[in-house]
Amino acid sequence: MAEAAVGDAAVAADVRNGYGVLYRPEHRAALFANRSRIDAIELIADHWFDAKGRKAAELDLLAAEFPVTLHALKTSVGTVEGPDERYLRKIAAVAARVKPAWWSDHLCITRIGTTNLGAFAPLPRTREAVDVVVRNIRRIRERVPVPFAVENPTLAYDVGGAEYAPAEFLTAITEEADCGILLDLENLHADEENLGHEPTTFIAGLPLERVWEIHLAGGYRLGAEYVDAHQRAVPARTWDLYETFVRRGGRALTILEREAPLPPFENLLNELDRARLVAA
Repeated sequence: MAEAAVGDAAVAADVRNGYGVLYRPEHRAALFANRSRIDAIELIADHWFDAKGRKAAELDLLAAEFPVTLHALKTSVGTVEGPDERYLRKIAAVAARVKPAWWSDHLCITRIGTTNLGAFAPLPRTREAVDVVVRNIRRIRERVPVPFAVENPTLAYDVGGAEYAPAEFLTAITEEADCGILLDLENLHADEENLGHEPTTFIAGLPLERVWEIHLAGGYRLGAEYVDAHQRAVPARTWDLYETFVRRGGRALTILEREAPLPPFENLLNELDRARLVAA
């Protein structure tokens, strides 16, 4: 498998050039029936912790048939106390089983001390926060010996006292921690709608070689808020941002994040075909 190196974190180049979906069990049969049109799948790592019996067999089958990336929900890379060792052991166990090209989680706080926040709390864009996250990612990479990427989450609000622009903050962290980026373009769209952030400036400020994966999804407007719900087709604005990324020369694994209510699988295949045409 050809490799593209970023510092000492090597990621599979053929996976980076692929197109795939977030795995949902409801689409299992359709996924296998359309194997030739799916280059990779993303698995939510937390859904497979301590898998046994039929679920473990399902996990093994998926890993045998598809290149896999893992996406986690509660690493809490911004927590001052550092990552939860028990959580990292569970991630490491899933990773050892499926051998993902890389794994990822959100650039946020989901835990303070022993309290699970149940949400993605944004980080202050400060030098102190960079130091905390870089220290945590280094520990994460020691405990889970798989390349790691951080995702730009949807921001519920802006934290005051910023010392970095959004893209500068993410870039500083990934360069100092020597890790990758999962660029969620629908999250950028949501931040534009809700906070007035300029997404094309964000994309222009990123080191393209560190963007290993793209997330595409669709939300909806609820009153004054744009909800990042993963429930709709990819909207026109997010397709515009994908074109912006590609025009800059970006190449990354493109994953469609669709959750309930799920459409016919053919709809997702059509969206993947559209992404391929944009990148052609």
